Amino acid sequence: MNNPITQREVEVLLLVSEGNTKKQISEKLNITYHTVDSHVKNIYAKLQVNCVAQAVMKAMKEGLI
Repeated sequence: MNNPITQREVEVLLLVSEGNTKKQISEKLNITYHTVDSHVKNIYAKLQVNCVAQAVMKAMKEGLI
């Protein structure tokens, strides 16, 4: 992978994969909703996917989560 995802992005992706909303993730990680949204967008770009399901599947396949 050209742009490995950061540790924080891994945390966000794990929480997303557990079914948490962006609002819930922002509360759990004590960051703003906007920051969570930015992390999700970065994850999608780095993994070259368009949705949560694709991101989780690809991250699992590549051993990122």
